[in-house]
Amino acid sequence: MAKNIALQILWSCYGKRDDIWTNVLSKKE
Repeated sequence: MAKNIALQILWSCYGKRDDIWTNVLSKKE
């Protein structure tokens, strides 16, 4: 259970980070 919660937090953080990088890359182009 605790592992699942940790994974969800990491996944949401990674997803947000991925979103930021997508914005940065599209701004560069």
